[in-house]
Amino acid sequence: MRNHQIFHRDSGEFETYSATAVQHFMNPQNVGRMEKPDGRGCTTSRNVEDFIEICIQVSGAPERLEGIRFRAVGNPALMACGSMLTVLLQGMLIEDAVSVPPEALERALGGLPASKRYCAELVFVALRAAVEDLAQRRALQREPQRPSTLTPPTVL
Repeated sequence: MRNHQIFHRDSGEFETYSATAVQHFMNPQNVGRMEKPDGRGCTTSRNVEDFIEICIQVSGAPERLEGIRFRAVGNPALMACGSMLTVLLQGMLIEDAVSVPPEALERALGGLPASKRYCAELVFVALRAAVEDLAQRRALQREPQRPSTLTPPTVL
């Protein structure tokens, strides 16, 4: 596979991306909104205006990722990482999915420029937030509904 150089406007330098990474940011997989996700997580980068949202649907016992989608705004590496994450984790057990190291995602993409390695970490932050959201939603469903102790206002 041949690597591709992409000019990075801010640094005035070329960044080198693998053909796999280019394929994922030019034709991302599983991108877009998910109707009725079981969990949703998002994060942004601190210094750059990157944003990623991961939505998951789960099924079975133990729970597997039945569906995983992402939406991203930012640089091409973030789009490639979001796309590859959804491909790698589809059908995986949740506890296994959150244990995958960001380096595995980078390897699957054929590497990332040093200045874009944070993108692999960002997608996992969003994934862990989606899993936490799932756990919180499940906890709320298990809690018994308590009657309200508020008294209705008196109408004059």
